[in-house]
Amino acid sequence: MIAHPARYSRLTPTAEYALFTEFKAHGGEAIEVMTGSHSEAERIKYAGMAIEFDLLASRGSDFHAPGESRTELGSLPDLPGRLTPVWQALGARNSEVVYVGDRHEDRLAAEGAGIHFVAVLTG
Repeated sequence: MIAHPARYSRLTPTAEYALFTEFKAHGGEAIEVMTGSHSEAERIKYAGMAIEFDLLASRGSDFHAPGESRTELGSLPDLPGRLTPVWQALGARNSEVVYVGDRHEDRLAAEGAGIHFVAVLTG
């Protein structure tokens, strides 16, 4: 998966297109179409790239804690209907998904999404 593609802002449009071309050629399957930091224009752009390169799509808020994150948990819009979500393609059910995190807020996010949580220690 190409995660948060808008962060690669130093790439020229030609280099970005080459990245997607090589990614797909080497078996890449998905792109994060929207994140809490993507603008609406970037969401539209990366939805188009997903379609053009026949990639699965995901969205992620990068939520860490209430008031700390750019986007609050559950506030991102749905993926456009013409995209295939990663989780749908995998056929994953909530009972089969595990959220691994190192913060209390991660546990709360997992609970909010209705999925299992495993805590890890970092540092």
